[in-house]
Amino acid sequence: MENLNHRLSYGEEDICPGGEGDIAEVAAQSPVPLPEDYTEFLKKISGERNWGIKFGLNDGEEGSTLCIYIYSAYAALEKYKEWEFYGERANKEFFSKVWVFGDDLGDLIYYFGEGLEGYGLYVTEAGVCDFSHSHKLADTLTDLLVNGIGIDAAIGDY
Repeated sequence: MENLNHRLSYGEEDICPGGEGDIAEVAAQSPVPLPEDYTEFLKKISGERNWGIKFGLNDGEEGSTLCIYIYSAYAALEKYKEWEFYGERANKEFFSKVWVFGDDLGDLIYYFGEGLEGYGLYVTEAGVCDFSHSHKLADTLTDLLVNGIGIDAAIGDY
């Protein structure tokens, strides 16, 4: 968090360490290997009753509401259950090969998985959820949050 990209900001109230049990469950439930920087990041935001962290994105526009929301371990598990619940309406093949870790509080979701450009962090529209409509953001969460790689794509500017 100390080296966060200058275009991102967050509220200190979103920092809530803990959630080791939920983090272990995330690792067990995920159909793909999760990057170490992601599991380490979860330890900072997965404390009791925390749903995640919202990063505001400075895009040069005054009053901008663009954001990147990363789920806590608990919230990611709840979202995972939702995808299973949707059954036939959800793309089962897609969700069997990815781990959804966040969204833009709108129609975009972020996931880890093996996409058309190799393993990494991707964005796709929540209503589409397939690899052919996904865009690679970065190789790691650190690349996205610290190095700023893929920030514009994360908000739909492909």
